[in-house]
Amino acid sequence: MITDRNGLIAHRDMIIAIRDKIAPMVSQGKTLPEVIAAKPTADYDSKVPGVGTTGERFIGQVYAELKAGK
Repeated sequence: MITDRNGLIAHRDMIIAIRDKIAPMVSQGKTLPEVIAAKPTADYDSKVPGVGTTGERFIGQVYAELKAGK
C-alpha cells in the first residue's frame, strides 16, 4: 500500500487549502504568473519532495479549473 487513510485525508486537505488560496485570486482577475508569484503552495513546499516546477504545474491546473468554472 502506498498510503493509508490518514495520508489520503491529509492530501485532500492540502489540495482544498491550496484551492481556497487560489480561488480568490482568480476571482480578482489575477493572471497565472501573478498567482504563481503569490506562492499559494508555500505552506506545503517543504513537505512535498521535489515540488519545484511540479508545484507550478499544479497551481496552473487548479487555476485553469477555477477559471473555466467562472
